[in-house]
Amino acid sequence: MSTPRRTLRGLLAVVTIALAACASPHSEHFVPLTQGPVPPLTSFVHRAASPEIELFWNCRRPGQGITRLEGAARNSGQREVRSVFLTVTAMQAGDRPLLETAATVPEVVLYRSGPSPFQVDLSLEKPPSRIDVSAEYRMTPTVNAPDSAGPQGTLTAEDACAPSKHPNPSYRH
Repeated sequence: MSTPRRTLRGLLAVVTIALAACASPHSEHFVPLTQGPVPPLTSFVHRAASPEIELFWNCRRPGQGITRLEGAARNSGQREVRSVFLTVTAMQAGDRPLLETAATVPEVVLYRSGPSPFQVDLSLEKPPSRIDVSAEYRMTPTVNAPDSAGPQGTLTAEDACAPSKHPNPSYRH
């Protein structure tokens, strides 16, 4: 991704988070779960993976007009993963964004030893046609380039709440 595009996306994320803090009840909320244990990864219905990270999540409807994504990000590679930036987008017909929220997963560094939880609530007046989830992340800089920001990657799951998409092979009822 080019630097101007990353800068624009970062600025959009900051504005989105700022607006969400003072928005109407028909907005989105990212709730980092920094306290308490992470549920077993086998309890999450959905999974998406790249060589470096895995995302696990469940989609719930806790109230009228609210869709909640609860999940965890886990390092599945050999290196530390830093700066996981999660974006959840509610799409309307015609692949137009209806609502988008973005935030950093609570853990600054994901190690192989454990996952980091997240929760996103989307409050919408009308149901979206689909919900997309993406994660942008950076790995720890290499020994050859210790002062660099480290390699980056992206993981995307379109229609994240569809029952037949992104199944977690280890899911247990």
